[in-house]
Amino acid sequence: MIRLIIILVFLSVPSFGQEIIMFDSIPITKLYKLRPSYQLMNNEKDNIFIKTKEPKPNSYTGKEAGNDVLSSLAVAMFGNWYSHETSREVLWEIKAELKAEEKMKNWQITTFAEGELIKEKTRVENDDGSYSNVTEKWIRIYWDKKVIGFIYEGLKKVSEYELIIYPKEDTLLSNYAEEVFSDQPLALKSEYRNRFYREMINSPISEYAITGKWFDKNLVIIANGSCRNTWFYLDDKLVFVYYPAINKMISVQKKDRNTPYIMINKQKMDFDMFDYYRLALFSQFMSELVFEYKKF
Repeated sequence: MIRLIIILVFLSVPSFGQEIIMFDSIPITKLYKLRPSYQLMNNEKDNIFIKTKEPKPNSYTGKEAGNDVLSSLAVAMFGNWYSHETSREVLWEIKAELKAEEKMKNWQITTFAEGELIKEKTRVENDDGSYSNVTEKWIRIYWDKKVIGFIYEGLKKVSEYELIIYPKEDTLLSNYAEEVFSDQPLALKSEYRNRFYREMINSPISEYAITGKWFDKNLVIIANGSCRNTWFYLDDKLVFVYYPAINKMISVQKKDRNTPYIMINKQKMDFDMFDYYRLALFSQFMSELVFEYKKF
């Protein structure tokens, strides 16, 4: 049986002043260094794999599609010195799945976001003297526009949500943000002396918020980038804080890999621990999604 670490902390919960909250520390095992497979409290029945897919266009405008065709013709006509870039406005559909050991517990996640599909087409010479058209593609997502999504468990809708990319600036989240961002970051130490490496393991996670419904509860999730943790509220009450692993990066030394864990509010255990575990891994997916497509 895994020992649970119980601590007492004082938190200023939105609209309710200060209160004592007692937490349990619930460990989550990342099973493989480079594979998003997780296990709750060393129980194989609670294994979850995060299956992700590249964003796919849900819809785009015909005029820009026509420009894309003209670009292909121009590259073919003008030879190896010609390169052309086009951009098409797109509604992206982004799918992921939390795959549990029991199929009936899988979560299907679908997110919709506006953005662009950018293509650069170039005519290049092959080794045998022939020519080919080469197309490079980039995906841009407008995180500052409306981003919405849904979570389903089979045919049952678990959640509908909206993503907010700058939670500190959102006035509707000010009470939550005041609490979340009052948390101070602690530098991760390492025996490895390389300054770049130390900066890398202390780099912030993506900062964002999720608002919406989770089952019959009002849901607010806020990621504190510099502290590398994510806070979860149901009906205005802090339910848990998730501390993800940093060992998704290839170059993290074995001694520096941490165990992800959930700090759960013992007074707010309205759901099964497996539900909170899935919600934490949903935030892990969203954090990595924002990080991957915020580089542009």
